[in-house]
Amino acid sequence: MFIPKLDVTVSVQISAKVYASESSSKVSKAIENVSGGVKPIKVEEDGFIVFSYDSEAALHNLFRKIRERRVIAVARRLLLKGVVGNTTTIMINKQVAFSGGVVLCEEEDESPLGPIYMKIESSNISKVIDWLAGSDDLKGRKE
Repeated sequence: MFIPKLDVTVSVQISAKVYASESSSKVSKAIENVSGGVKPIKVEEDGFIVFSYDSEAALHNLFRKIRERRVIAVARRLLLKGVVGNTTTIMINKQVAFSGGVVLCEEEDESPLGPIYMKIESSNISKVIDWLAGSDDLKGRKE
């Protein structure tokens, strides 16, 4: 799938809480799957695993998955709902991410062991949202 270049800088932080019943390596694997295996620039662990990225490459897997699953409208709505200042945050089901999929959550309890949080920051967050799940991608779609 062709992924157009995003011409604004972006930083991405993907994190998840590790519960006592979970393996931190499996939670790390779920986060790696969300980013498509892109190497993080920083990893923190203290009850939470946090991977940070300084490029749009960490968003390429999400870009592909929301198109494969045909959930662009849902993704756009959740990305817009999560905007605070120059960031947006969405939640992703942790168990599905471990198996390589991406299912967006509207509420935290939609992922039984808590969701994965993806925080996207950019000086032009609207452009990033349009790139990820733009309204142009919805044209010609039957409701």
